[in-house]
Amino acid sequence: MSLVLSRYFYFPIAEALKRTPVSRRLRELEASQWWDERQIEAAARRSVAETIEWARREVPFYREKLSKLGALEPRIALEALEAVPVLTKEEIFHRRDDLRAAGLRERVLCGHTSGSGGEALEFYFTRGSLARTEAAQWRGRGWWGIARGDPMLALWGRTISDPRARKRTARRERSRQARTASSIRTAPRPVVERTVSACSKLAPTCVNAARW
Repeated sequence: MSLVLSRYFYFPIAEALKRTPVSRRLRELEASQWWDERQIEAAARRSVAETIEWARREVPFYREKLSKLGALEPRIALEALEAVPVLTKEEIFHRRDDLRAAGLRERVLCGHTSGSGGEALEFYFTRGSLARTEAAQWRGRGWWGIARGDPMLALWGRTISDPRARKRTARRERSRQARTASSIRTAPRPVVERTVSACSKLAPTCVNAARW
């Protein structure tokens, strides 16, 4: 797919179908990146206060852990953040249900880690958080002059074992002007050769590599 089709057709249509407002979040980030220090701190304090209050109101785990925190105002929010416990992997395993918000109306999606450090970790997220994450990634890439639709190559530390999932990923990547290649050293030589050939044809503007 060409850059024009990818940038102006695929990405907007994909956002609409998945209901992930990446473009709106990206515009917000591109505006806020020019704020002065006072504006950034005020927004951070307000956001932290709202997030902590929401978490202890809606999430059983944090309702228990933060019960003694007291009233939280934006002016003391960053300092109060030190009282928020660090979430451990064991707590995510054993208290998964308590970590889900009770009154969340937005659809909850499920993801998981690769398990390279032991047992794979399952976690939940919303379309809203997915949009914010992707918008932050594109805002960062924009600092290097890279925009959605530009050819990109990602060297990743794991492979997709499910053939159907591989095909879905390949179709999506062609639409995004992207390619993901496994950086695992034990990959068979024919796989490496095909990857090198495909990357040469892609001529990526950006190469994103994960260190393993």
